[in-house]
Amino acid sequence: MAAAGWDPLKIAKQFGKTETHIKWRLGLLTLRQEVSEMVDKGQIKPNLAWHIAQLNPGNQMVAATRYVRGDFDSEAEAQHFANGLKMMEKQTSLTGEQAPDAETQENRKVQKAKAKDGLGKAEEVLLPLLEELAEKKPEDLAVILGDDLTRHVKVIGKLYSQVQLVRNLLSKAQGIQRAMEADFNRKALEVQKEAEEAKGKAAEAEGKAVEEKSASAEKKPDAKPVAKKAAAKPTTPRSKARPAVTTTRKTAAQKKSEVKPVAEEREATAAK
Repeated sequence: MAAAGWDPLKIAKQFGKTETHIKWRLGLLTLRQEVSEMVDKGQIKPNLAWHIAQLNPGNQMVAATRYVRGDFDSEAEAQHFANGLKMMEKQTSLTGEQAPDAETQENRKVQKAKAKDGLGKAEEVLLPLLEELAEKKPEDLAVILGDDLTRHVKVIGKLYSQVQLVRNLLSKAQGIQRAMEADFNRKALEVQKEAEEAKGKAAEAEGKAVEEKSASAEKKPDAKPVAKKAAAKPTTPRSKARPAVTTTRKTAAQKKSEVKPVAEEREATAAK
């Protein structure tokens, strides 16, 4: 129906559902096939699947795979991780490439020291106190705290609410931190891949240069015999011509020697 141009509100009225529910269901249509199959098998619940569906196909596979293999302690942590990946895709200030200035760095150091000190005190003082109270029986606490019991219940209630809030914030922060690490690792792999490709291209170019050099070296010896043959052609007729001249001169001399006795014989006959 959405493909036919129906908006979520119209679909919701048609099926008696809320617009939010329809938008949530439509959001699952953007899941890549592999993740959709995980949802069909029950490996990923629909609520988490919706958060994963908001990511690009590559990050969908990252979030789904890490959740299925048990990298997160809860579904909420996986959701926070998916939300962190979404922030990386939007290139928020958390992933800005510009380094913070000196004042910002100093403020972060102060805040880190303060937060670390406060959480350290809670761990050293508040946590042991709560553990001690948890070991007591209700009837004992009723006697121990007396008239102050109602006030302490309210204080613990506020404390519990704040703890839940802070825990949720810390879980989101952890998801963002994991997403930043995943994004960094992905970029590092891309850089490594580019370096390997460049190295391969350089090796290929070097191999071609060696082959061309070898081919050029093989062609040079073939040219020398051709030059020798061309130089040898003029000398061949000269060597053959000399015997011909000698033979011609020898024949003329022989003829002269043969004519002389005949003339002398004729002169002798005439004298007689």
